[in-house]
Amino acid sequence: MLATMNKHLTIAAACLAALAACTENEHPSSEADILTFALPPSIGIVENEVRSSDIYLKVPHENWGKLSSAAPTITLSAGASITPASGAAVDLTGVGFAYTVTAQDGKTVKTYTLSLTEEYTADTVLFSFEGWQVAAAGYQRLSNADWSSGNGGVNMGMLVLGGIDTKDPTSYPTQKTTEGYAGNAVLLETKLGGSKPPFLDVPVWAGNCFLGSFEASTAIASPLDATAFGRAYKRRPIALQGYYKYREGAGKYNHNGEEIVRPDSCSIYAVLYRCDDGEATLTAYDINTSPRVVARADLADGASTAGDEFQPFDIPFRYASEPDFAGHKYKLAVVFSSSAVGAAPVYVDGKPTKKALYAGKVGSRLIVDEVRIVNQQ
Repeated sequence: MLATMNKHLTIAAACLAALAACTENEHPSSEADILTFALPPSIGIVENEVRSSDIYLKVPHENWGKLSSAAPTITLSAGASITPASGAAVDLTGVGFAYTVTAQDGKTVKTYTLSLTEEYTADTVLFSFEGWQVAAAGYQRLSNADWSSGNGGVNMGMLVLGGIDTKDPTSYPTQKTTEGYAGNAVLLETKLGGSKPPFLDVPVWAGNCFLGSFEASTAIASPLDATAFGRAYKRRPIALQGYYKYREGAGKYNHNGEEIVRPDSCSIYAVLYRCDDGEATLTAYDINTSPRVVARADLADGASTAGDEFQPFDIPFRYASEPDFAGHKYKLAVVFSSSAVGAAPVYVDGKPTKKALYAGKVGSRLIVDEVRIVNQQ
């Protein structure tokens, strides 16, 4: 009797497995994601990041030539395929080099564009903001992939609100301007947002630009987590320098939808923090409160600048503790915003929450150019 029952159970289990396999075959996966992207250790990758449609690599200058015939090892969603194939030798240095991933269903296709940047090793690192591109969504972005902005999230918000020309770069809070201190520069302008419950409630969008990456796919559900601040850094910075001019917007200050009388101000700051393997990149949620921060450089007064001329800034880094570059990894974030609060966490009992506070004056404009990170020699 027991043997007969075991036999029936075995047959039933086999039938269920066969049924599951048939169901899986009838409904092939539509996932077309790159899960990991690895290069040989000899290339010495300093930073490796796979985002929703981008692969970002930071490489030492002396190993740049090895990328002209590299053979990446790539893992994909189950059943997906990729062109060029994983393990194929390719020239990764070509402008706009991309991988195409096709899902198991043969219908879903995603393109991953590769961005390469060199490791920062100079005594002074200069950012002139000359090169710009127009993203497929219609907003402008810096050609240097080390820099990001919240424009991708604003684009998603505009689509939710409707009635906004998303292909017009001037609709976005982060733009290129040709009226920089020397050529092109970053123009940040606080823009009027909108509300469409339950999907969106953002009264203002502050213009921002920062060293790091922006994950647009999380911008609506968890906006504070969308800003991943910082890039790999192995030097001890001593000063943040550059040129800026700022004019706050007219009218009242919008504080999470409530208009109040108070001035707006810009923010310019840099943060050096520990980010070992397994430690999360800091975001707008914890960049100001994390115990992993070892040094900061903050513009003391973000009020409107006098006249129409650019003003220099030379901000020293203040160290809470000394970095141990031999024993730990670090990231450096540099952040600019046309409204200092911009998108910040709501604090409860002195602690940040994941709920975002949006604040600033519509029309507040910050232009930043010729930014330098001066390192200790």
